[in-house]
Amino acid sequence: MDLKELGSRLKAERERQGLTVEHMMELTKLSRVNVHAIEDGNKKDFPHPVYAKGFIKNYAKALGLDSEEIGNEFSKFYSVDGSADKNIQDPCIDENLARSDYSDVSTKTSMSSIFLILILIAVLAGLVYYLHDNALLDFWNTKKTEIVITEEVVENVAVDEQQKETTPEQNDEISTETPIEAALETVQKEAPIVGSSEDVVVISEPEESASASERKELPIAAIQPIVTNTVVITAKSGEACWLEAVTDGNNQEFVLQETESISLPYKESLKIKFGNAGGVEVISDGKPLVLNVAKGKVKTIEFPISE
Repeated sequence: MDLKELGSRLKAERERQGLTVEHMMELTKLSRVNVHAIEDGNKKDFPHPVYAKGFIKNYAKALGLDSEEIGNEFSKFYSVDGSADKNIQDPCIDENLARSDYSDVSTKTSMSSIFLILILIAVLAGLVYYLHDNALLDFWNTKKTEIVITEEVVENVAVDEQQKETTPEQNDEISTETPIEAALETVQKEAPIVGSSEDVVVISEPEESASASERKELPIAAIQPIVTNTVVITAKSGEACWLEAVTDGNNQEFVLQETESISLPYKESLKIKFGNAGGVEVISDGKPLVLNVAKGKVKTIEFPISE
């Protein structure tokens, strides 16, 4: 059995189940080029062997076949590097592990929400307590002020009645005095009352807030410099891409699932080989780079140092 026979076997199983190429594209998230390459056994359209093995296993799993057996048969006809296979993520993700991770995240989120709600309740309780105490204090001060003013009015009325009830003899004595002496005597009698009224009426003015000239202007945030010598690669929605990066002489391999991103900084040189160049978006030094390549095609790009 060779690659073409293996592909024919997968194609026959697909047709037996009544599935179209579009159905397989939806189930496996593979492009049309990759689906035809698998069924036709066409090595020219295959990406890196490890990446191609992942496609074959994913395709077999969608048909209900033994993905490990199909993957091993594929490895016999298309060489696969075992060390690289360990470093590259298998597209067939364990659903139970994903669910457990999701439940852990949900639990942490719920605990954080409850803790935040408790903090807000404590802050609101403190604010209500503070405002309530201030309201009681203001009410008590207002009540005391009203009582003092009432006493002052009563004292003034009592003094007026005493002046009206003076005897005729006292009126005669006052009339015999000189106008200057009468005025001085009147001032002396009224002086204590005036002094007491001043003590009650005088209310201290609240201190004014700081003038506008004393207000300090907030510092303006410094403009962040543009990052240079960095390439950011993001897999498009519904796409996945294998890539080989040679960064300043160091060779690395990666697999990006849909919407995943990776940042590759370098000092002198960077060379990237894309297994699915049409399925990724590339940003170099903060600027988007247009590849103009169809999905599923292999492309190599070299990046120089940004000046």
